[in-house]
Amino acid sequence: MRQMLSTIMDVGFQSVVLALLVALMSTGGVAAGEFGNLAGYEPTTEVTGWAILDLDQRSIETQLKIGTANSFKNAASIYDQGGHAGSYAVIDIDVPLAREIDEGEMAHGLVTGGGDQAKGTLVGYHFGGEKSLNVLYHVPRDPKNVKVENMCVVGGLKDSGDVVTKGCYDTSGTIRVDNKEYKYTYDVMKRTFGHISLASINRLAMREMYKISDDCYGCPYPVSVILLEGL
Repeated sequence: MRQMLSTIMDVGFQSVVLALLVALMSTGGVAAGEFGNLAGYEPTTEVTGWAILDLDQRSIETQLKIGTANSFKNAASIYDQGGHAGSYAVIDIDVPLAREIDEGEMAHGLVTGGGDQAKGTLVGYHFGGEKSLNVLYHVPRDPKNVKVENMCVVGGLKDSGDVVTKGCYDTSGTIRVDNKEYKYTYDVMKRTFGHISLASINRLAMREMYKISDDCYGCPYPVSVILLEGL
């Protein structure tokens, strides 16, 4: 088990570095500095939602250092399910959606359990008739404004002691999406997930930059070979 998790950590870390390198090299015509400073770099696109994945790695390392069967299980759960990056809530609504809604639609009217206004964006395509919404938690685009203690972080961290619920949406209330209001309920501990995990990043890097296939023109890219196989 220890050897398996060490391998997981090595590959996962390399893939995270790869993903961040791609993000930091992207230009997009945005003035440098607009998205803050990240470990000495000035990204030209918004990368905080991905960069906080390093907090998953810190949690995994903490669990591995504990060295028990349960802590190894916790480490594997964090690797597979994530927690810090791409945190989203699955909110159950009282009536079915009136029509289909695209990803990126803003969700209004949400508040945290502490009564603060909260931003939310739908993640994934929602079909008309569905009775739940996947609402992505907002992460400040400037890294210096990211305060983990104010976030909603659950996912695979449930048994690690790193769960944060201060920034989670209230367990019930009213949400407005696509100019229509819905009453909702939300189980924070059971229905909060990580949209981005070390495992998903590794699969993405393998599929889009490393593995030779019809879907990956020019693969493997030299940088992916270095990061996934070593020098």
